[in-house]
Amino acid sequence: MIRTLGVYIHVPFCKQKCVYCDFYSLPHREDRMDAYVSTLERQIEQFSQAAAGYKVTSVYFGGGTPSYLGPRRLQKIQKTVRKHYRIAPDPEVTLEANPGSIGDW
Repeated sequence: MIRTLGVYIHVPFCKQKCVYCDFYSLPHREDRMDAYVSTLERQIEQFSQAAAGYKVTSVYFGGGTPSYLGPRRLQKIQKTVRKHYRIAPDPEVTLEANPGSIGDW
């Protein structure tokens, strides 16, 4: 029996805090994005040992507004997950987005 795992990645950045949002977020903190991604990469690697017996079937980027990180940072995170986890051949990958930040790409 193959044990499966879903990975949730919280991205706390957004352009502005929405009135309905109860999640931890850092509006207007673009200056911290690169440091966050570097720290996240180290955490992804550290937790991979605990997930060694699992196959990742889904990766969910939540937030904040994960799309606000932009494609370069998101690709860096995705490559780190693929490097350190056993990924299913057809994983579900979900990214919360704000239409305004998708246009920034």
